Amino acid sequence: MRRVWEMGKNERRLPRKHIIYFSEVHDKSNPLFSAHLVDISKEGIMVITRDMIEANKHFQLEIVLPDEVDGRDKINCRAVSKWSKKDVNPDYYATGFEIEGIDIIDSELIEFLIYEYGFND
Repeated sequence: MRRVWEMGKNERRLPRKHIIYFSEVHDKSNPLFSAHLVDISKEGIMVITRDMIEANKHFQLEIVLPDEVDGRDKINCRAVSKWSKKDVNPDYYATGFEIEGIDIIDSELIEFLIYEYGFND
């Protein structure tokens, strides 16, 4: 099990990163919702889905972590869909979400996810 605080205070953090691990994303209020995380920041995420998502819809998102961190295996947040368009793969849609509400631990888990699983440019 990894700990968020093991990252160190002086590590470089980028505001938005593509993630090398294709995490699943679920909506707690809709069991039919299925998405995969493409990129993430503390302010929002982008996912890909099979179906287009209407803008300005509210979600209770759950992002599945690749590894357990501090005894947690998911990041939970409230988010609102901002846009949705065809992905480069025409079988999918890319959708952007703005994070509206998140607790401090889940916010730290986003930092950890970016640090551990973000692409290095």
